[in-house]
Parts: sequence; structure tokens; C-alpha cells
Amino acid sequence: MKHFRRLTLTAFALLVVGAIVYAYLPRPVEVSVTRVSRGYMEVSVEEEGRARVRERYVVTAPVPAYTPRLPWDVGDPVRAREILAMLSPLPPGVLDVRTRAQAEARVAQARAALRAAETNAEAAKAGADFAARDQTRLQSLRASGAVS
Repeated sequence: MKHFRRLTLTAFALLVVGAIVYAYLPRPVEVSVTRVSRGYMEVSVEEEGRARVRERYVVTAPVPAYTPRLPWDVGDPVRAREILAMLSPLPPGVLDVRTRAQAEARVAQARAALRAAETNAEAAKAGADFAARDQTRLQSLRASGAVS
């Protein structure tokens, strides 16, 4: 029984070692064989590719607009100062209750900002007037030697 167990373990170990050796054996490489002849060498590769744009240019418009489908194809030549796209204004939207309320809120916000700016201007003018009066007072005191 002891002999049988030892023989089984040895056979299993040899099987594992054989499988490892077989896994690391070099595989044959497929090659194409042809006759040598003189002529032009012509090689073409036709695969789908992905363009990687390194310098991306973003074109924006100062107002909401749309552009119709462009007549250009990929790879068309472009000359300097050539118009590539024309922007068309968006069609006017429907003035519903919500849009009207938003527009009125924007008008009220603009009026409030105008009032705040006018108040700040008046405060700055009052500060300038006070500083001018204070300077005049201090100059008269300096002339009399009552100010350091």
C-alpha cells in the first residue's frame, strides 16, 4: 500500500512538472512564405482608427444661436478667412406665464442693482465732500499752527 501511494504521488508530480514545461514551450509563429521577385512594394493597412486631437478649438457665440448642418466633409481643405459656419438666431419662444415671470424678475433685479449703484455713488460723493471740507478745515488750522 505504501508503495502504491508513493508511485501515485510520483506520477502526479511528474504530470504537474510536465504540464508546466509544456505551458512554457515556445509556440511556432505563423509566417507567410512567397517567392522573391523584383517589383514595387505595396503595403496597405485598412483599419478603423480613432483621432486624438491634441489642440482643441472651442467656438462659442455671444448669443444663443444655431447653425444648420455644415456642408463640409472630414478632410476638406480650409483656407484662411473662409467662412465655415453661419449662426442663425433662435426662433422666439412662447411667452407663457413662467417665462413672463422670469423676465419680470430679471427686470426687477436689474432695477434693484441700479438703485444700489446710485446709493453707493451718493455715499461716495458724500464721503468726498466730507473729506474736502475736512481738508479745508485742517489747512486753516495748520496755517494758525493749531494742528500737528
